[in-house]
Amino acid sequence: MRNILAFYDMDREYGGPEEGGWWYDSGTFVRVIALFFDEDAAIRAQQRANRLLERLQRRRTPLSSVTYTGGRYRAVVFSGLPPARFPEETPTYSGEERVQDVPTRTRVPGEAQVTLGFDELMVTSDAVERRLTQLRDRLQGKEQESEGLFLAQAIRRLEAARDRLRCPTNAPG
Repeated sequence: MRNILAFYDMDREYGGPEEGGWWYDSGTFVRVIALFFDEDAAIRAQQRANRLLERLQRRRTPLSSVTYTGGRYRAVVFSGLPPARFPEETPTYSGEERVQDVPTRTRVPGEAQVTLGFDELMVTSDAVERRLTQLRDRLQGKEQESEGLFLAQAIRRLEAARDRLRCPTNAPG
């Protein structure tokens, strides 16, 4: 079976009012990183990617913080195609535990979340701009083809990610 390693933009969503209110982790698909036919290799790659993300995001507000405004990413492995969002359905609260439909391999033992500094965000934003230029160049003349539709969607998602990176809350001071 094929295993797909994908990046997800992470967020917290309100689950309901039980016991004073509860929240759950959710993810929005950003892009596929790699395809593996060996599950162990996929898991090792996920662990490496999340370690790198940990270092890159070490100064970013934790996902669990009430001041979290987005911008944290996580690498996740799926058997088959990765969903556009997870969980696909809003979890329900049971009296004893909070059910989180996050994929089982989302968290790796010892995994931590990291924050990007202002300079790192600006360098990343510049790299995103260069990639957007490349994708727009590839899109020209292919708007009605399936590749063009894929490229247009990739451009929209990348523009949204770029806009989140440029959020004024990321400015120093």
